[in-house]
Amino acid sequence: MATTTDPVFDTVRGGLDRVTAEILRLGAVRPDSPTTHAVRARRMADLYDRTARWWRVLARSQATRSKVDLLFYCAVLGAQGDAEHEARFWRESAHNWDTHAKEAR
Repeated sequence: MATTTDPVFDTVRGGLDRVTAEILRLGAVRPDSPTTHAVRARRMADLYDRTARWWRVLARSQATRSKVDLLFYCAVLGAQGDAEHEARFWRESAHNWDTHAKEAR
């Protein structure tokens, strides 16, 4: 994929690449207890929050331009919303694993 000359694009791409690599690495981890499941879920929530922030940076940079491709802008907003949804899912999962860990004691 060709890079752009837009420094915001390049910065966001680098940030998303780093966060995605960490999500993939953490996704391969198989927790062995409710407590470690909760820890992993909280970390995943943090990573998806960071992903949403990167998409928000890109959306803001595009919103200030006089000429923006509407389809591109909608896709960026959709990606941000998806990341926010994933962060909520992982926060809820962490809460559920914390409850499960407490019940197991």
